[in-house]
Amino acid sequence: MRKLLGAKSFLAINKLDWKIGDVTVTSVTGYNHYRRNTVEDCDGTQVAICATHYNNPSHQFSQELRAYIDAGSSRFTVGAYYLNQVQEQNILAPLAQFAGPGSVALKANVYQRSKGYAVFGNAEFDLASNLTLIAGLRGSRDEKTIQQVNGIYQPTDPTNPFVGYEKDANLPVGAAVGENVFTDATAGGLNHIKENLWSAKVELDYKPSPDTLLYASFSRGVKAPGFNNGLVSVGLPFQQFRYAQETLLAYEVGVKASFWDRRGNISASTFYYDYSDYQAISFVGVGSFITNNDAKLYGMEADLTLKPFPRVTFQANGGLLHSKLNDVSNAGLFVNDAKMPIAPSWTASALLRYDLPIDGGNKTIGFQIDGRARSHFYNDPANDPAARVPSYGVVNGQVDIADIDDKYRLSVSVKNIFDKRYKTSIFLLNGVAGYRYGFYGPPRWVSADLTIKFH
Repeated sequence: MRKLLGAKSFLAINKLDWKIGDVTVTSVTGYNHYRRNTVEDCDGTQVAICATHYNNPSHQFSQELRAYIDAGSSRFTVGAYYLNQVQEQNILAPLAQFAGPGSVALKANVYQRSKGYAVFGNAEFDLASNLTLIAGLRGSRDEKTIQQVNGIYQPTDPTNPFVGYEKDANLPVGAAVGENVFTDATAGGLNHIKENLWSAKVELDYKPSPDTLLYASFSRGVKAPGFNNGLVSVGLPFQQFRYAQETLLAYEVGVKASFWDRRGNISASTFYYDYSDYQAISFVGVGSFITNNDAKLYGMEADLTLKPFPRVTFQANGGLLHSKLNDVSNAGLFVNDAKMPIAPSWTASALLRYDLPIDGGNKTIGFQIDGRARSHFYNDPANDPAARVPSYGVVNGQVDIADIDDKYRLSVSVKNIFDKRYKTSIFLLNGVAGYRYGFYGPPRWVSADLTIKFH
């Protein structure tokens, strides 16, 4: 039997800096090799109905070269970036509810190669001693090629149904009940992407006093196009494999300030995001699927830190959010507007900490209580009530002791003090007999941690 290894990753990064007068040249080289070899329950029940086996290796190489120039009242960064990535997916999902003569499995074999090229520049100009203009521009080219075969298959031996096989994503299969072949031989060029992208930013920073910063910014961001892949529908038209690039126009104004002899700090901002072809993720059957929908999102957020006494720290954070995803199709029955997925209307968190010197001031013992809460949100673009993740709030506590230089810290913490039972996400698997499954947050959890810093 093949051993299920879980996930393994090897990452190597090399950074080199050269100082040449007022110019600093930086090279960042990266290599990552990753392999996922796992089995996941894809029905969310105690009964063994569906188990998805993944064997997904990938590797990528990246190189960035940039130069930073400090010219006093102006500063410049210019550079280039290169990415080469190969990803494979080998997926097998035997369906146990059809065990026996009708036993079938979903299977997908995917090979995708991606290349990315980019040049970028950023400039900062001090228009006055308290006024700075920042501007940046990035141009890139995205190239992707995919070869995919997926379908519904019978076992090679009908007397030995899939549920009796080894858990191996690369098992051979028998006759195809239905199959979708999206390759160079069949796709007519639709399995290739070559697209130019660009992003930009302009920001104005104003400091009316040494302790206050006001800023306003505009950004244009992009997310590269791609392909739906894996366990997609066997009847998916070739034109729907590809999803378009996402474009974001972001507007933001805000303030960052210190007050009360710098015993208090506050930052607050309001923002408006206008998406074209937002890449909305939903689940179709047991696989994820991306569609493009226009969307708008706006809101505000604020952070506050206070030290009313030398040993006391109070922190609070809050945010309000309104979102709209346009023209969402609900299983092809109707089209309407909906809230963006994973976008709670409000979030809040707070922390109160007291640090007490001990051992003649050589150590401190700290007492901390903190909590966080958020409103409900939907985990799918159609806002299906079955994918509604309820609101929740949890409270945590911690006691720790540290030396004066914080070279070591021993802490004992209690997460979720009141043992709140709450969900963090819900996924709909309507293609598996209408199942859904979700994830719960950790229960009450007591832990001890020792941190040692080597200087």
